[in-house]
Amino acid sequence: MTGITGVPGYLDTVTVAAAMTASGAVSPDAELVAATAQPVGNGAMADTFRLSLRWHRRGSGPRSVIAKLPTVDEAAARTAASLGAYEREVRFYRELAKRTDVSVPRFYGTFEHNGAPGALLLEDLTHMVPGDQFRDVATDTLRRLREQLARLQAPFWADRELAGADWLHRRQGVPIPDIAYE
Repeated sequence: MTGITGVPGYLDTVTVAAAMTASGAVSPDAELVAATAQPVGNGAMADTFRLSLRWHRRGSGPRSVIAKLPTVDEAAARTAASLGAYEREVRFYRELAKRTDVSVPRFYGTFEHNGAPGALLLEDLTHMVPGDQFRDVATDTLRRLREQLARLQAPFWADRELAGADWLHRRQGVPIPDIAYE
């Protein structure tokens, strides 16, 4: 087991490689020999890192991934877990992303933390231009975002199977009323 400096101790190269193998992102014979971490962003409920990966055989896997982990802030992590935020995000990538017609980061794997799903390995989108939540957005950008949001929601609109998915409809343990689906 090889640790990764700068991330919580439960994340190591063995865990990363196992998650990526389980998801089919890399072949079972891919050997991750080293990883380094750099913090990115500043979320309230998650700690996010860019992992630079070194594989035994070049091309065995991506050169970098984004690791989105439950925050080390215990109060924020409890709140996120009670809202089902970690589980919903993991299950979106596992179960729903492939049903949408929008671009989402490639899902490279997930693993449990403290006995619950919540840690994600996603495509590194460093080459993309991030939005800035503190600045005005151009009207044409807002139109494109609105179109993407509609394309994200459309496959699931009035989906009775998802309407009964407890993991998707939880707000501090209180189910969303049926009237919301009519």
